[in-house]
Amino acid sequence: MDRTLPGRPADSEDLEDKHSHYREIVFAGSSTGFLCRWTHRVGGGAQRVIPDNHADFIVSSTGRSWLVGPATTVDLPALSPGTVLHGARIHTAALRSVTGVAGSELRDTAMAVDDLLPGRVARALVGSLGAGEFDELTAHSLWPCLTVDPRVEKAVELLTAATTTVDTVADRVALTPRHLRRLVEQETGLTPKTLQVVGRLQRAVRLARRAPDATLSMVAVAAGYADQAHLSRDTRRMTGLTPGSLLG
Repeated sequence: MDRTLPGRPADSEDLEDKHSHYREIVFAGSSTGFLCRWTHRVGGGAQRVIPDNHADFIVSSTGRSWLVGPATTVDLPALSPGTVLHGARIHTAALRSVTGVAGSELRDTAMAVDDLLPGRVARALVGSLGAGEFDELTAHSLWPCLTVDPRVEKAVELLTAATTTVDTVADRVALTPRHLRRLVEQETGLTPKTLQVVGRLQRAVRLARRAPDATLSMVAVAAGYADQAHLSRDTRRMTGLTPGSLLG
């Protein structure tokens, strides 16, 4: 059976079964450019990771270290049971600031940490992540001058938290819709439309977890879909699963 990892919980907790283990420690605020540190011990069966509007630095117990860029479709990584992954999730609006690369170049791709970051930063990041010691102080020390465009941060919040139009968001952050689209894609790697689509899917996942007895039509409406058919189309396109398989 698949091990489906639809984003991650918004708090620190263990997600355990007899096959796998997942834990994350959430950072306070977004000033570090990172949202959390996480650890995942791979269980049996296929791994399925669905889009969540984020990019992650990952260090594996096999010795590999890489950045996974923001995804627009499901990923089915080939990972051996027992492999331990240590990750640091980058704030959506901070991707370019952290990596120094336009976000659009990192979308739907993976890149070795050594090829992306300066040597000293790469070594310190990999070492602290692999030891389970990466935290807010470490992030501040490695990126002491990191700044996130407040317009992009606000736009990401609005686009992913509720159903709204790109034009409305542009007005809220005092940009033209065209400028907003260009700026958001450059900084986050994703278009405003994709941020909305993925944000809506993640809302559906969270709602289904909190209310396991809710029907799919109830989840669809509460998450901001036009109807259950809309939820079904997006779920199949973004995850390769039916809503019943993903949310059930």
